[in-house]
Amino acid sequence: MRFFLKTDVPKEFLHGLRSIELRERRDRRVGQPYAVYWPDERVIVLYSLPPAWVVQSPSAKHLAHLASYGAVTTEIPGGVEVSWERRVDFATWFFIDVVAHELGHHYRNQYKGTVGASGSTPHEEWQAELWARRIGARVYARRKRKQNGAAQKPAT
Repeated sequence: MRFFLKTDVPKEFLHGLRSIELRERRDRRVGQPYAVYWPDERVIVLYSLPPAWVVQSPSAKHLAHLASYGAVTTEIPGGVEVSWERRVDFATWFFIDVVAHELGHHYRNQYKGTVGASGSTPHEEWQAELWARRIGARVYARRKRKQNGAAQKPAT
């Protein structure tokens, strides 16, 4: 995670953030929530995730989104099991969809005067998602540059 934070997150997203903490899930159900931002403390709390979990009644859009990151989804009694064949895919999803989203909440809170005061919850979630997508674009651009650089190196 430190690598992502140093290479892909603009410094202004980290300014004023006191900590990012990993804690045990509050609930046996995964994703209730994945993470939370506490604006008064300026802390992001990430909740632990098992290597595979069950989502009850997921939308097709949600499953397609997870699959776009490389998640394997399998229908089972009681829902859909989500698992990851490659840890890097799981880490990328977690960083972009969870950590970067919470960083978006922090950024909005930190710079209220320039990016707008807190509004309705849907608006705040929408804006946090936009910031997460911008950070995600940086992750993928760096990955593409790395792949292109490796492809251009002559074989030895």
